Amino acid sequence: MITLLGIALATHLKYDFPLGQRIPYAMSVKFKGHIPILGGQEGTVEVSLKFSATGQAPDPNGNAQVKSEIEELKMVFNGATLPLGVKNVQTFFPPTTISLTPEGQVLKTDAPDVTLPVQLPGLNAKRFPDISYVPIQFPVDGVEVGKTFTFKKAFGASQVEYVVSPTKIDDSGVELDVSMAQDYAAMEDDRHNPTKSDSDAAFRLSTHVTGRGTAFFDRKRGLVTIAHIAADAKTHVIEVKSKAESDRDLKTELDLKASN
Repeated sequence: MITLLGIALATHLKYDFPLGQRIPYAMSVKFKGHIPILGGQEGTVEVSLKFSATGQAPDPNGNAQVKSEIEELKMVFNGATLPLGVKNVQTFFPPTTISLTPEGQVLKTDAPDVTLPVQLPGLNAKRFPDISYVPIQFPVDGVEVGKTFTFKKAFGASQVEYVVSPTKIDDSGVELDVSMAQDYAAMEDDRHNPTKSDSDAAFRLSTHVTGRGTAFFDRKRGLVTIAHIAADAKTHVIEVKSKAESDRDLKTELDLKASN
């Protein structure tokens, strides 16, 4: 009886991207700390962009498909606007179509494998949907207030682990508390540029990222319409030759909002 009652109380959440319907979003990401630009320096980067997600016909297996496209972008580094137009950005973040489950698990993407000129936490062409319009993967058996659920998403060579707790559920939607953590390793050459070659590695980096935030899932629209995440990436650096050690810190704030 208790089990049946628990099932009845669970709220099942599913994303909905109607065929042909364009859903506009606005997103801003702010970075403060060690910025991996021009060999690395302390500073700030502010990225503001507008993009759309449009429902497509199901894939051959019957899974929902969504196409996203960046339509406007502005990047400011230490107060100076960088000359990056949409065409430049689409070289690394082209229009992308994904297949996904109703609960938001991304099954397939046609995003290319590209190496970005700037490596910032979460900035990954294949995982753009995971930090934007499908940031939460809901459990198949539904959610309940106060009952946490977990999921993982691959970013680069490692995974981000998420812990989510619904704090309020009503007819309009679900409010969620979100925490996340990730660990990953990287290498830099003698000019502090990213490298994947051991022979070129002058510095070895190990990074631990933690973050917390909130999100709101609109039950009528079937979308995460608002999300806010603040994260802190702490990197330990070891110089290969001298074995000298140092530390870096980079704070990130992400805000997402779907337009009506």
